[in-house]
This record gives sequence, C-alpha cells and structure tokens, in this order.
Amino acid sequence: SSMASLSVYLREVGAPRISVKNEEARVSAAKMKYEALGENTNSKLLVDQRIAYDDPANNKSFFPDLEALLQAAWDAIANAEAKIDAVWEGIEAITLSRETLINEATDAVEAVIASDRELISNLDAYEQALEELAAIKENASELAVDVAALYVTLDATLGAESYYSKSEEIYALKDVYDNFVNIDADLQTYFQTAYPTEYAQLMEMLAYCEAVEDEIANVIELIEAIGDVTYTDECLNKIVAAETAYDALDADVKAGNYIENYQDLVDARAKYEEIKAAVDPVVAL
Repeated sequence: SSMASLSVYLREVGAPRISVKNEEARVSAAKMKYEALGENTNSKLLVDQRIAYDDPANNKSFFPDLEALLQAAWDAIANAEAKIDAVWEGIEAITLSRETLINEATDAVEAVIASDRELISNLDAYEQALEELAAIKENASELAVDVAALYVTLDATLGAESYYSKSEEIYALKDVYDNFVNIDADLQTYFQTAYPTEYAQLMEMLAYCEAVEDEIANVIELIEAIGDVTYTDECLNKIVAAETAYDALDADVKAGNYIENYQDLVDARAKYEEIKAAVDPVVAL
C-alpha cells in the first residue's frame, strides 16, 4: 500500500518532483519493508503487480527512481543555499547592485518544493536580503508618490504660473533625490528607470524653478542698473527695460515679493515722472 501511494510521483507527467520533508522517511521505510519480503515470494509478486512500475527494458526501477527524485530535491535545496550565499558574498549590507543575484536566489528558492523550503539552512539570510532590497526601493517609491502628489496640484503645462509658489517643496524633493547617492549609489538610476513619469515631472518642476530664478536675478540686476534717476533717454530706457522684465514674470512670482528691490523700480519711475512733469512745461515755453 505504501509503495502504491508513492508510485504516483513516478507517474507524474513532465518533470516529477517529490518532497524530501514529507516523503524521504516514507520511501526509506517502504524500501526496507519491500526488501524484507525476500525474493520470489507471493507477497512481493503481489506488490510488483500493484505498482507495475519496474521495467528493466526501459531502465525503470521503483526505489532507485524515487531516490533519484529525492536527490533532485536535495540538489534543489543545495542550489538555493549556494545562490543565497552568493548574494551575501563579500558584503554586510544589501545594495541594488545585488538585485540580479537576489533574483537568481529567488528562482532557486522557488524551484524547491514549498514544503521543503524550511530545509534551506540559510533561508533567513535570503529573507533579510529581500527586506533590505525592498527598503532601498521604498525610498524611490515614496519619492515618486510625493512628486506625483505635488505635480497634480500644479498646472500640468510647461511654464505653469503656480510652480514657483511651490519652489520650497520642489527643492525639498530634489534634496531627497540627491540624498539617494548616500543611500545607494545606484538608487538615482533606479528611480529614473522605475518611475520615468515622476522623474520627468520632478525635472520639469526643477527646470521651471531654475528658469524663474534666472528671471528674478535678471530683474533685480536691471533695477540696480538704473542708478540715479535723470531725465534722459538712457535712464528711461533702463527703467522701461526693468519694467518690461518685471511684467513678464509669472503672477505667483510677483505676488511672492521675490524682487527684493522692486520698490526701487517704483520709486525710479515716480521720480522720472516727477522730473518730466517739471521739465516738459519749461521746454515747451
């Protein structure tokens, strides 16, 4: 009866597999009982008829074939252990550079029958590697979520007037991205590959903020260039150039008082108009 129930493994279609944990002891016990029957006994003939598996012409033999399946199961366990050892070879902490080795270990572990995986002696090391790799990737995942959440609050068109009002948050996201090099040297590349949309959004927002900062610096410089106000075309041209650059700024930049010397421009225009109002009547006379 025991041999008959074991024979199902040998009759599986494709690549038959057997659990070491569940069946190795049973195979050994059945083999001992079978051999105890002796040669050419009616009991042994009855067993042979029930299992109907041994076939010397096709190189089939019940217990050797079962033991070969058990050995294959042990080989799968040993292979998994070797792949796990390769993951940790020469290191104390997991990095993204070990992902290929971890994937190979995963394939090897999954090749072991589920009930036998507890026999893998270094399975804890494998699970630790998975956890550490996941923790590294979680940094990229969290940044992607934060970028998408901020981006969706902004006008999605380039040059959106709401971007610079969120510049502090945008630069904070950039700091997180820049810090990836301290977490794992490959994490920035992973973020770009795993989250291309969010990476593009972050770069778009950063590029916009940097362009606005150049515009702000230009306006401040143009106002500073006005100097003492005189009633001359040169002075007027400087005032107009500063006003034109200021007017071109987005509404949120103007509202944010980022032009620290804007009042100087207002005062320069007022002074020029004051001089003009005093001089023009005299010139007319």
